[in-house]
Amino acid sequence: MIRRERLTATLEDDFVVFLIGMRINNPLNSSIQHISYEESLMPSHNPYAPPASNVADVEETYSDESIEALPVSEKWKARFKAIARAGGAKFPNLKNLPKNERRDAYSFNVLAFLFGPLYYIAKGMWKKGLAILLAGVSVVVVLSIALGYFGLGKIAGSLGYGVSAVFAMRANIDYYKKMVLDENGWW
Repeated sequence: MIRRERLTATLEDDFVVFLIGMRINNPLNSSIQHISYEESLMPSHNPYAPPASNVADVEETYSDESIEALPVSEKWKARFKAIARAGGAKFPNLKNLPKNERRDAYSFNVLAFLFGPLYYIAKGMWKKGLAILLAGVSVVVVLSIALGYFGLGKIAGSLGYGVSAVFAMRANIDYYKKMVLDENGWW
C-alpha cells in the first residue's frame, strides 16, 4: 500500500540522530570536538590501496635503439617503434600519437587476413596461431549450428571472415610481443 499524504511523527522522549557515524545525545554538551575544514578532509593516502610496486613495466624499458638492433625489416622496426610509443601491446597512449604513427601501431595486416595460421607459422608464432585457429573454429561451429537452427544459415557462411579479421588485427601485436618482449604465445 502506498500512502500519498504527508505523514509526520511526534516524539515526547529524547532521541538520537546519527550523522555520518557520529552520535550526538546532547547538542549543548561541551565535550564535542570541533575540527577545522582542513582537518575534516580525507587524507591523501588511501590505507586500502595496494602497496606500490618497485617492479618497472617491462614494455617501458625498450627504446628505439634496442628495436633498431632487431633482425627485422625497416617497416617492422617502424611498426615496433610506434607500438612502443603507444605504450606497448595494450596501447595505453595510442590516442596521444600522431595519426601516421597510430596507423603504424594499430593496423590491419592484410597478409595475416588472407593466410591466417600460415602467416603465424611463417613468423614463428605457431602456438598462438594454432590457439586462435582452434578457438575461432569452435566459435564458428557453435554459431553456425545456432544460426542454422534459427534459419539464418546464409549468415553462418560468412563467420570465417571474423576469424580472419582476428588474425589480421592481432598479427602486429603478437609479432611485437615475440620480437621485442620475447614472448612467444601463452605457454
